[in-house]
Amino acid sequence: MNDDNLNIMKLLVEKGQDYGKSSLNLIKLKAIDKGAEITSTVITKALLIHVFIVFITLVSVSVALMLGDMLGKVYYGFFIIAAFHFLLWIVLYMFYSTVKSKINNGVISNILKQ
Repeated sequence: MNDDNLNIMKLLVEKGQDYGKSSLNLIKLKAIDKGAEITSTVITKALLIHVFIVFITLVSVSVALMLGDMLGKVYYGFFIIAAFHFLLWIVLYMFYSTVKSKINNGVISNILKQ
């Protein structure tokens, strides 16, 4: 082999190494971007859920107190609200697999979204 062919081979190997490093860096950056997107989504939704739970709790206590006042015994209102929440839990439990699959599909589509 002459020097020209040797230089071309070295240049080709260097370009291949540069391409490999660039591809690896691109994969790392895409993974970091996807991780940051998922983390920010989880934190934001957790905050929204927390605020909603506080809201529902306060509304439930307020309605329980109001119903209890109307019925003459405060604990009657709390029994009614507890029964309502129990019925709501039963309905959600009946649709558990549907809700779970929708959440699962949402997470997968979020991960695969480009």
